[in-house]
Amino acid sequence: MAVFTSLSRNDFDLVSQVWPIGTIEKYQGMTSGVENTTYRVCSSMSRYILTLIEKRTRADDLRYFSELQKYFFLRGIPCPTVVLTAHQENYQSILGLPAVLTTFLSGQALDSPNQEACAQMGALLGKMHQVQGDFPLRKDNPVSLAALGDIWQKCTQASGFSPESWGDLHEEWLLQQGQAFHALPQGTIHADAFPDNVFFDEKGQICGIIDWYFACYDHLLYDVALTLVGWCYDESCQWRPQWAGAFLRAYLRAFPLGAFEDADLRWMLRRACLRIAITRLYDQLYPRADGMVVPKSPLDFLQHLQNHRLGLPLHDGLLS
Repeated sequence: MAVFTSLSRNDFDLVSQVWPIGTIEKYQGMTSGVENTTYRVCSSMSRYILTLIEKRTRADDLRYFSELQKYFFLRGIPCPTVVLTAHQENYQSILGLPAVLTTFLSGQALDSPNQEACAQMGALLGKMHQVQGDFPLRKDNPVSLAALGDIWQKCTQASGFSPESWGDLHEEWLLQQGQAFHALPQGTIHADAFPDNVFFDEKGQICGIIDWYFACYDHLLYDVALTLVGWCYDESCQWRPQWAGAFLRAYLRAFPLGAFEDADLRWMLRRACLRIAITRLYDQLYPRADGMVVPKSPLDFLQHLQNHRLGLPLHDGLLS
């Protein structure tokens, strides 16, 4: 989340007319993330998050995200819910952009993960996968392998692109084409459950998960891999097998995913690193000039990809 489109006091007066939330008393832009414009809003009734959809998310998909968050919230997942407009709509156009208002979640993201936090995140993701099976809507992955190929081609056309620096990404993309995971279960996944999207309370317990705009239908193990690469590297960018083991054991206690091999997980970890590296490379090569945010570097996840290709230990032993 970030601020690419600045809103004025008059714009927020319109917000208070569109959504039945009372008088808006304070608002503040949030500068984390790279996808959408986000404001924290405090009204006479409560606190909210206003998100203007800038990239990758289509307005037509907003019903999906609204229904998805409502579905998970009703099943005990600590996520925000969409506030309907006065006309009972999921979103409204603000300055020509689709805008969504959601409830505010208290808590703070961790500055850096640790083993206990990884175990909690594994349990939460397992619960999410356990309850997702009855969600009736489906949405294709917006950053599937095919879509990553298109994003990669746009990267190669940028003036600052260096083929010798990023050749491993294209090679990995080609290798991933030959991998099939037909026997692995699929379902609705969050696909963006990184540490900055998960809140902890003052007792160190997870109290919220936000930013559902990458959610889609894909392999559940892919969601596991995306979350592992976000949580199980320490501050020095070293992979922690003990953290990964704690995550996976907690996950499998919450949701018995079924038989999967370490080789399947390794391929999925590589795919996860590929997705993050390519999308961050694109954001770096094509920055938004009007954004109050610096794009995240793709270099860490290029290195993570290279590490997983070398076959570093995935976890610390038995998962049962």
